[in-house]
Amino acid sequence: MKRHLLLAMVVLVLIISVISCELLLEKPGKPTIHALFVSLDYYDLDQNNLDGTINDAEEVAVALNLLAGEYFNIDINTSLMFEKDGDPLLIGDRYPTKNNIRQKIEAYALDSTIGENDIFFFYYSGHGGEFDQPMVVAETEGSPATVTISTQEFATWIQPIKAQKIIILDSCFSGQVIEDYPRKYEDRQIQDYDPNAFYLSAASDSQLSSETMFYSIGHRHGYFTLYLLDAIGWNHVSETNTDLTLDSRDLSVPGKLDSKDDIPTFTNGNILIGDVFRYITYAFRYTEGWISSQTPQTGDGPLDLVLFSEQW
Repeated sequence: MKRHLLLAMVVLVLIISVISCELLLEKPGKPTIHALFVSLDYYDLDQNNLDGTINDAEEVAVALNLLAGEYFNIDINTSLMFEKDGDPLLIGDRYPTKNNIRQKIEAYALDSTIGENDIFFFYYSGHGGEFDQPMVVAETEGSPATVTISTQEFATWIQPIKAQKIIILDSCFSGQVIEDYPRKYEDRQIQDYDPNAFYLSAASDSQLSSETMFYSIGHRHGYFTLYLLDAIGWNHVSETNTDLTLDSRDLSVPGKLDSKDDIPTFTNGNILIGDVFRYITYAFRYTEGWISSQTPQTGDGPLDLVLFSEQW
């Protein structure tokens, strides 16, 4: 009897200790998402035109903002840097020259209000080149010339940003940005590996990233971004548009956001970037035809990143 009583008392003490710790632990603060979208259709530049890239970027931007503001009640600051055929508003520091992009990213690094709990979300849709050229952007405003951003240049720009980083590239050869995870601690130090950066690329370092006309929804998309949109709950409902003002620009994009419970990657109150990637790769695996040769990539490090959570 005494033994049973002692055991019960020990269990009770453990339960009280656990409950006390839970009460004392602070709930993680809500992050702020700082989102930068860079997209080019090349109608004013010296590259082949792309008709799906602006659709890609605008719809992801709208979906991300609706998820943040309406479904998860967190702040999001969005910047758009587009080169879009005939758009007179895309000038000055909004125009996606290499220098403007670098200065914009450096501004995030210098922003003292951005902390380790926040999220830096970078999305690029456009051309990519072989031989360490995952992004092809404008050289200067008013000129058709283009230049490239190398993997190392981009990694150097974003490394000082204090936030968790989610980098998504929908471009040919975009897998060049994916680093092998250094298994040894000393290797991570030598290689200056950034454990706070989570990359998703539309293709490997030797593959094209394709876009096409999706007649079921009535406009063009990159395959990768279409599946990304599906993963985060964007529903291309016919004859339905969503209007939203972002970065002082009035956007009207086809479709709407599904209810939270219908989002395929919403699990246990969270949307994880790893689950988003798995959804995309599953979609590619069951795509008919030659597009199945396009294989999205991500890093093989040990961490996943939470894009949205009800626990915030």
